[in-house]
Amino acid sequence: MLFGTLGTNAFDEIFELDGKSIRVRLLEFLPNASISARSSENGKPLLKVVFRGANGRSEYYLSPGDQRLIQGVPFDFSDDPSPRSFSLRWSGDSMALRADAPLIERVMATGAMDTLMLDKWHMLRFRSLYQSSYGAFVFGDFMPSGELQWLPGSSKLVSGSTNGLRLEVTADGRAEELLITGQKGLEGRVLQVVVGDIVVGAGYGAKRVKVPFSLELLDFEMTRYPGTNSPESFASEVIIHDQERGVDRPFRIFMNHILDYRGYRLFQSSYDRDELGIYLSVNHDALGTWTSYLGYALLTLGMLLTLFSKKHAICRIGTARDQASEQGSSDCDFNSGLLGRSGSRSNRASDRRRPCRAFFGTDRSGRSRAHEAHAHTEPGNLAQNPRK
Repeated sequence: MLFGTLGTNAFDEIFELDGKSIRVRLLEFLPNASISARSSENGKPLLKVVFRGANGRSEYYLSPGDQRLIQGVPFDFSDDPSPRSFSLRWSGDSMALRADAPLIERVMATGAMDTLMLDKWHMLRFRSLYQSSYGAFVFGDFMPSGELQWLPGSSKLVSGSTNGLRLEVTADGRAEELLITGQKGLEGRVLQVVVGDIVVGAGYGAKRVKVPFSLELLDFEMTRYPGTNSPESFASEVIIHDQERGVDRPFRIFMNHILDYRGYRLFQSSYDRDELGIYLSVNHDALGTWTSYLGYALLTLGMLLTLFSKKHAICRIGTARDQASEQGSSDCDFNSGLLGRSGSRSNRASDRRRPCRAFFGTDRSGRSRAHEAHAHTEPGNLAQNPRK
């Protein structure tokens, strides 16, 4: 399903599962959805983590029991945290942090900096900047009891927009709401809701498609502008493995040099921060690009034939002008749809009161009509009085 801000986003389907009917209905589409926290007596502890990147400020929330990878940073808020993560612990009146990598803490209010020791618990400071090899982030507010809510944003959608769907799931006469979010190019995260004794899962995002071949990355090369860290260009050395056709072919993908194989066109899109992995944009054209080129050729041919067709407006004007000339309107010259005077300067005065006939219109059926125009003005001016 595709949803947007224009038109009606209608979705109402019934699914059969183990002899039971499950109805899923769309209640609301949330464009550019953003998440926020609010206090709730029946809520759970919420810790806000803030990242700042090329797309601006991004906010995330962690709850006890969460183990999440956020923008390449592994957070663990569980009771038995992994040693290979940024572990979090809440003791009831304070938060503690333990890091598995060198971590620099900078108090933004005073500018004081400190390097935290590895594998030791430290008191977490809110609104302080933490920097590590994974990235930089800030712990915002901590809410002892709260709940999350998604709010709609701007109606203008861009490629990086996060959109949400508020669904109503009904089974056995009971209804539950489920809110799922997704983003273009990212596979949807499946969330579950329990309706009676039935567990229903739904996700919103890109669809996983299996391609008939695989790619192996051999090397990634990137050059930067002199004196800066800004990338100037990057390229990828890959090998195409196609077991069905017995193909193992090397290929180099870089800017304006795409990989075109079996109707799939792969473009160099981005790369991992450690420069050990790459992202490729895929465009699938089952009929091939030559079909598109053929369509362009037929379109161009049709435009040329239209210009030289006898039924074209230019040809109809020419025919009407010839008919007007045969009826004695030689004293008038029809040029580009306008009436003009012909002859030398000495003849213009004598022709000033002479009526002339010329075509300058079509009737409602589209056929050419000849109207009379009388010249009763000085040279250079022409009053047109078409006969009704």
